[in-house]
Amino acid sequence: MTDREYAGVIYCQVFNVIDDDGDAHVPGIEAAMSKLSDRERIALESYYRYNNTYAKTAEIISNIKKDAARTIVTKAILKLRHPYYSNKMRVSKLESLSDFRLGVESFQGDRF
Repeated sequence: MTDREYAGVIYCQVFNVIDDDGDAHVPGIEAAMSKLSDRERIALESYYRYNNTYAKTAEIISNIKKDAARTIVTKAILKLRHPYYSNKMRVSKLESLSDFRLGVESFQGDRF
């Protein structure tokens, strides 16, 4: 699985969507994931990138129980859902923020 595909999978998990429709901002997803602990990053990568079970993910992390691995994966996704991180993951959100910061307003219809 490529980095782009992996970022798309994480995006879909964070926003509970089936397809990212090109809205996943890969550098933003990588930046958000860099804020996770090593254990959380390893768990997400094992479970979502390599399609391992929770039992195999638990074994990879450090011989913990599979319920603990499931908890780590779930908490990592919940952390990524925080607006501080999730706003950086969406291209559409970044575009609207940059338009707002530049003072660009979108008008509907004619103003004259």
